[in-house]
Amino acid sequence: MVSALRRKIAEQICQSATRLARCRDEPSAHRFLPLVKLKTDKSCSVPFLAISESELGGALGFGAEEFRGSLKTDLENALSKALVSEAGELAVPLERVTFLQESLSKAGCPPCFVPSMCYVVDFSSPNVAKPFHVGHLRSTVLGHSLCNLLSFAGHHVTRLNYLGDWGTQCGLLIAGFSKYGSNEELVRDPLKHLLSVYVAANAEAEKNPGFRAEALQHFANLEAGQPEVLDQWQKWRQLSLDGYDQQYKRLGVSFDVLDAESRHSRAALQLLERLRSENRLTSRGDGVLGIECKEFVPLAKSSGASLYLTRDVVAALERKEKYNFDWAYYVVDRSQAEHFRRLALVLERLGVEWSDRVQHVSFGRIRGVSSRKGVSEGMLLDDLLNEAVHRAHHAMEQAPTTRVQDEAAAQHVAEQLGLAAVVVNFLRGRRNRDITFDWHQALHAAGDSGVSLQYAHARLCSLEEKAGLPVEREAAVDLLQEPCALALAVQVAR
Repeated sequence: MVSALRRKIAEQICQSATRLARCRDEPSAHRFLPLVKLKTDKSCSVPFLAISESELGGALGFGAEEFRGSLKTDLENALSKALVSEAGELAVPLERVTFLQESLSKAGCPPCFVPSMCYVVDFSSPNVAKPFHVGHLRSTVLGHSLCNLLSFAGHHVTRLNYLGDWGTQCGLLIAGFSKYGSNEELVRDPLKHLLSVYVAANAEAEKNPGFRAEALQHFANLEAGQPEVLDQWQKWRQLSLDGYDQQYKRLGVSFDVLDAESRHSRAALQLLERLRSENRLTSRGDGVLGIECKEFVPLAKSSGASLYLTRDVVAALERKEKYNFDWAYYVVDRSQAEHFRRLALVLERLGVEWSDRVQHVSFGRIRGVSSRKGVSEGMLLDDLLNEAVHRAHHAMEQAPTTRVQDEAAAQHVAEQLGLAAVVVNFLRGRRNRDITFDWHQALHAAGDSGVSLQYAHARLCSLEEKAGLPVEREAAVDLLQEPCALALAVQVAR
């Protein structure tokens, strides 16, 4: 009932707006579906579908109050029921018992009010030869959750991990390892050792132009496919992948596709050559090469080497050809907003019709992890998760209600609680807000925390187990008169 009614309302809004011929562009019913929201009145006694006039006006491109009367009449005729218009909303009342019956019968079922579409979601994307830190964790958690939601809604989703394994930093690491590296340390802890080498090499390059020139030459050799340099880089790349796999398994995150920046380096050079042959590649005063869109967008260094943006452009073109996506999402922190704006500009300039379907799903930065010693801004993922598990285990030991059979079981429960605490803490706040990870908030046993969520689930499982009765799907919904029952049904139906 609710899904079909939402769809019918959205279709009628589309028809009414088209008849008025006042929209900025040709409207689609799918554009208006998110505006038709399920609500209850203040006393939680009557459910209804509401359309905000201000939100509708934003979607239409003109004030909705200008056609409120005609839209209300159109909807009443289409739905064969009276609408309520007040407080800047048009409301379609729902019959309470019928609504409750549908909500309970369809609980846990995916919604069916939008057609299935194809999504490619690029998330996590760590940099090879660097340990997984908390900044990448937020992209991983948000991207994984977004994919789960899209899949549940019936869409086809390709989960893609795009490794940062190309660029000047490769040359820095190669030059740095010959000076600061140790094969023994590399075997003992590959990612941490490679990070320490990179940090030392970066510092050396800032004060020593000769060392920086050496690093650039190493990367040039890598781009040229010099066997010795390529073998060394591929070894470090595999060590990085092995470490990432362990962390993804611990988090319960998986990918359909493992892509890498290096795989698109040749195609990026071919794109530059094509643009040059078409006289579309222009040079800036400093020798940087680029393409004129609404502005000059750099695509190559003065040496002719491709930039990260160029490789992203050819990667997007390949993904469209391979997956024919309806939407391509990039789950990357908001500091990269300019990069993705330019990506869309270049794609549009290249003449693709889907440049507006490449979307940056931005999020705020992680300012650090609070502790008794202050705020740590560079905490590694393993350290964060291990600390979360340790704190969860300690809290269990101190709680008088803990019932765990043995230490192995206690460690397993602590692992689940610790991981839930970390993951939910990254999901609970506003996506684009910068956050400082707070242990007290993350591990709190009440409120919107992962620990609270796990405890609630455990209590429900315990009640079901102790009852010893099968859970019936049928219920006498006319007996559910409490406001909280309707409020819960509304949440389930959403």
